[in-house]
Amino acid sequence: MSMAALEAIPDGDAERSGELMARAKRGDAAAFEELMRRYERMVLRTALRMLGGRREEAEDASQTVFLKMHGSLGRFREGEDVAPWLYRTTVNACRDAGRKARRRREVGLEPAAGARDGGVGPEAAAEKERLREIVREGLARLPEKERAAVVLRDVEGMETREVAGILGTTEATVRSQVRSGRRKIREFAERLLRKRT
Repeated sequence: MSMAALEAIPDGDAERSGELMARAKRGDAAAFEELMRRYERMVLRTALRMLGGRREEAEDASQTVFLKMHGSLGRFREGEDVAPWLYRTTVNACRDAGRKARRRREVGLEPAAGARDGGVGPEAAAEKERLREIVREGLARLPEKERAAVVLRDVEGMETREVAGILGTTEATVRSQVRSGRRKIREFAERLLRKRT
């Protein structure tokens, strides 16, 4: 399990998540709600990054993920790590949301909510937020497969092997997608910064 996935579990208590999953499979609604609380930040954070910061769409995608998880409880094996399944399902839910958004011709990104750095001057904080926005916009412009690979590898900090398993592809393909995605984001940022100066 990646560090990002472990951060989603209070005190790194993966064993407790396994117990909760076993109880949820037996129909314990409280256990399922606790599982949701343990993973909701991880799922929402990934969805926000996949969907370019569009919070409403990310929240809808997150709800879809947990509805699918509930419907799939019977398929989870004893002791199975749920995080890779959640990442894969989140990526797929975001792909679906992105296709729907394109069909409705929705365009644009929301600014990050309340992004402020304590102790940093207003000019430095504003510049930092501009750079974050450029990266978010660059991510949003990537093809879906490259965006998923970059988000899982670079943003979520997963190993290439984990990303390949979640996306159902090879490690070589993931490395190629990440390399291409990084290059495109860098080129996009450089173009934008040149226009501003």
